[in-house]
Amino acid sequence: MRAVLTNLGSLGNIQPFVSLASELRKHGHQPALALAPTYASYVAQLGFEFIPIGFDLDYPKLQRKDTEDALKGVDPIFTLQDSLAKLSAMLPRIFEELKDACKRADVLISGHLQSSSRMLHELYGIPFVSVHTNHFGGMQPTDYRRAVCDVINPFRRQHGLPPVEDPIHTDANSPQLALYAISRYLRTPDPNWPSHYHVTGFFYLEEPSWQPPSELQRFLAQDDPPVVISFSSIAHSDPESMTDLLLGATRQAGCRAIIQHGWSGLAKGRALPSNVLGVGFVQHTWLFPHAACIVHAGGSGTPATTLKSGVPAIVVPHVGDQPMWAELIRGLGCAGAVIPYRELTAERLASAIKSTLGNSDLRHRAADVAVKIRAEQGVSKARVLIEQLLCGLRCDLDEEMADASNQRKQLQHQLRNRRTQVAAT
Repeated sequence: MRAVLTNLGSLGNIQPFVSLASELRKHGHQPALALAPTYASYVAQLGFEFIPIGFDLDYPKLQRKDTEDALKGVDPIFTLQDSLAKLSAMLPRIFEELKDACKRADVLISGHLQSSSRMLHELYGIPFVSVHTNHFGGMQPTDYRRAVCDVINPFRRQHGLPPVEDPIHTDANSPQLALYAISRYLRTPDPNWPSHYHVTGFFYLEEPSWQPPSELQRFLAQDDPPVVISFSSIAHSDPESMTDLLLGATRQAGCRAIIQHGWSGLAKGRALPSNVLGVGFVQHTWLFPHAACIVHAGGSGTPATTLKSGVPAIVVPHVGDQPMWAELIRGLGCAGAVIPYRELTAERLASAIKSTLGNSDLRHRAADVAVKIRAEQGVSKARVLIEQLLCGLRCDLDEEMADASNQRKQLQHQLRNRRTQVAAT
């Protein structure tokens, strides 16, 4: 099976598809990742076929602007419209390049942000699997959905397709197989969902060949487990001030800490105290189990890996759906505190760190949830469902061809009988 996997957005929107590609490759399939050009080197390092799709956008810059707008109190609709203007400019190119990428594909596997995917299925009948990494579709304000429709629906009309009401959420779902790559322990499946909707569990990316830097291994071996601070693809407008805040919090909490640079470059190029280590990319599935607690922004990817690690979290939601994720994690009993970024101070973070590290009930709850999360085997379930879909489609096609063959034989028999009857008269 040749599968084209695609989505738009930051690394958190991309990694679940890299994880699924790895699972498919492990079982003899041929995955190709159709993503923005900025991910070419990342995909190449993992040894996957890469197909560039759309413009080479500066995603850290876009993320930084979104964060700044949110903190300034800018109406989210205005921020969204700016992003949608960029999407509108890219849509024709994305559509054509993705169409070319699918010419030899057996299936198209797409994230909800890639609106061209369902269009290609509707126009050309390519087997289509949609993947959501949250359950928040349909919860957006009417103005939000209307703004997206104003961009997507005119493009659909150009291709002779009817309008949709929620292009990048509920109407991004496949009519054949719609996967939700999230744990059922966070959000249970809607009882009104059709039978081809499935909650699989999170998709985790494992990179067996990756090795931690020796400096990181030495730091972890020196003393008690550290607090890990990882804001991933959040891009802060003033990384130096944010680094000062984090250093102040760890000093007041009296803890060791690892600060990941992320898209902001936090703690990068700084002289740090001996109890703090700044690091670049580190595989979260390897790092997080070594932590005493994890400070993150929410989103989808980092919270998922935190839950799997069995380590309690402190969530600092910044933008978008991060506050929803924060409350889901707190609802599970796996978060020691939720501090909105606008309210974040060194003192408040230090207090949250101390109370989280001193809460044995929280650690036990996080460990119990991790056992359930790991048992879901989300990416494996997804791969089996995709294989079953394609097997079913092939069986249907074989039956149709057999029926057509039988019909031809019946017609030929009828024609022979008719000719015989005509000849006898």
